[in-house]
Amino acid sequence: AEARPEEWALALTTRLATAETMAERALVYDALRSMPAAIPMLVRRLDDPQWFVVRNAVALLGDLDATTHAPEIARTLRHPDDRVRRQAASALGRSS
Repeated sequence: AEARPEEWALALTTRLATAETMAERALVYDALRSMPAAIPMLVRRLDDPQWFVVRNAVALLGDLDATTHAPEIARTLRHPDDRVRRQAASALGRSS
């Protein structure tokens, strides 16, 4: 059976969180950025307990111009980690 776009998005978001090098991270990030099917998975990642997973999801949602998810991104402006908050402000600024 062929993998659905949602399955690819899950695999790639997981791989992004575990990438060992910046080059690998950049490749995975670029692949996700070209996948509108990744948006629902990225929105779910906004609740991840790891700050860097949330930051990556926010950045990708901003790059994908997921303006319909601005309320979910805005919620991360209250995240305990300032790196997530900065990324959220940047993503919301790009989508306006």
